[in-house]
Amino acid sequence: MTRSSTIQGNGTFEVKRRTSARLRKKIKRASQLRRRRSLERRTAGWARSLELTGGASGLIAAAGAPLLRLLAESSGLRAGLSKALARPGFVPGHDRGQVLTDVAVALGLGATSVAGAVQVLQQSQAVLEMVASCPTAWRAFEELDAAAMARLAAARAAHRRGIWARLAARPGGFPWVEVAGQTWAGWIVLDVDASLVESHSQGRRGAHVQETRLRAAPDRGVGGQHRRGSGGAAAPRQRRQ
Repeated sequence: MTRSSTIQGNGTFEVKRRTSARLRKKIKRASQLRRRRSLERRTAGWARSLELTGGASGLIAAAGAPLLRLLAESSGLRAGLSKALARPGFVPGHDRGQVLTDVAVALGLGATSVAGAVQVLQQSQAVLEMVASCPTAWRAFEELDAAAMARLAAARAAHRRGIWARLAARPGGFPWVEVAGQTWAGWIVLDVDASLVESHSQGRRGAHVQETRLRAAPDRGVGGQHRRGSGGAAAPRQRRQ
């Protein structure tokens, strides 16, 4: 910080203080750091104030939203996404990692659009506290360029590796599925609320084609699909409902 003086018209001196560019940048970074820490406290504060009580007061409609959101918060997923989306010089009013997490939570509960996701979350706002509006959610998506998507993918992969490592470190090892007394090591089983719907049709060359679809309930996003021809083997694949 430097000082300069100028002579005023009445013969007195006026002392001015000039802040160097380096000091101004330092002050700006410190201010942004304070704002970012404040945002983190507001974003994660709801999870620290949860309390399980009995009674009929304070009930919410979407009871699953706080549970899924708490899982993302406690496991570190939300913090990882927030770090991946942090930009120098920009501190939003709503944490971008939390916004994406909330939309994913709402889609898992049956929402089919961003507006519908916000409505689902607002049903639990008494517990979730901070819920982004629909325009804010769309802004968060519009900010996702190729570089941001790559950082998100890396954050999700790191989180997934961490979760699998924690499961493998359990006293009993990884909790593989057991069927009829046999452990299916290496198999990942998705338990969905769905029903099988079979349909028959005639193929292009007259071959009989049987198609089996797994219709998932509205609150489930992924179902399996298997196709079998008139002599070929079944080829499983995944599809989104």
